Amino acid sequence: MGDEGGQGGTAARLTTELRAAYDAAAAQWADGPEQMYARLAGALVAASPVPLAGRSVLDLGAGTGVAGRAALAAGARPVVAADLAVGMLRRAGPALHPVAADAAALPFRDGRFDLVLAALSLSHLVDLAAGLDEARRVGRAIAASAFAPGWSHPARAAVDEALRPFGYRPPDWYVRLKRVTEPRAEDPELLAGLAAAAGFRRVRLRTAAVPTGLATPAQLASWRLGMANIAPFVSSLDPARRAELRRAAEGAVAGMEPLVVSVMVLTAS
Repeated sequence: MGDEGGQGGTAARLTTELRAAYDAAAAQWADGPEQMYARLAGALVAASPVPLAGRSVLDLGAGTGVAGRAALAAGARPVVAADLAVGMLRRAGPALHPVAADAAALPFRDGRFDLVLAALSLSHLVDLAAGLDEARRVGRAIAASAFAPGWSHPARAAVDEALRPFGYRPPDWYVRLKRVTEPRAEDPELLAGLAAAAGFRRVRLRTAAVPTGLATPAQLASWRLGMANIAPFVSSLDPARRAELRRAAEGAVAGMEPLVVSVMVLTAS
């Protein structure tokens, strides 16, 4: 995450709030969103533009390190997980050499990595161009993913609606983040153009449908309730109220189709 032009103070506050939210969500992440993100990370690693065996990899915006672990499984060595949310990084494990770092000011020398992985993390960059510039500075190639334009799943709206009677409203940081970053990260032409402007060559974009394996009401509800914009609110409820919310969320998604995510995959070198 980085600064955004003359709005440095606003961007810095948004970055701080985003980091705090992901730290607060870390405890609920493994049993919920991580299950989805791990499948998506595996698909991204499989699309790598370079062979991974013996190659150095940076997992950028790593969270709990699902992309880094997929790279390790593919033979990459060493793999470094970088993220601002230390609470998430603590769950990445020592094999990923976790480093707390800002994507717009990475603490690595030029050309340090053979590949930079950015698994659904580009939408968290307040300055997308600066993040891609840094990725190019430290990496020789990139594989990045973002949700495909217009993709959604009915469980999103259903769980949001189930949350409302409990007093939930989307936090201000989340509303601002979506307004500032998501339209850019999910714009194929802009994303490809910024990657090329950063110095990447052989830029390729494709869309893929990735089955996540999440199908039961419990799995779908956990995916949504564990997200960083929701999990801190869930944690604020007393145990009885949390149990009531979970029943409501699972009821709201009962009978829905399994979660298949449409993602854009950017590869370049």
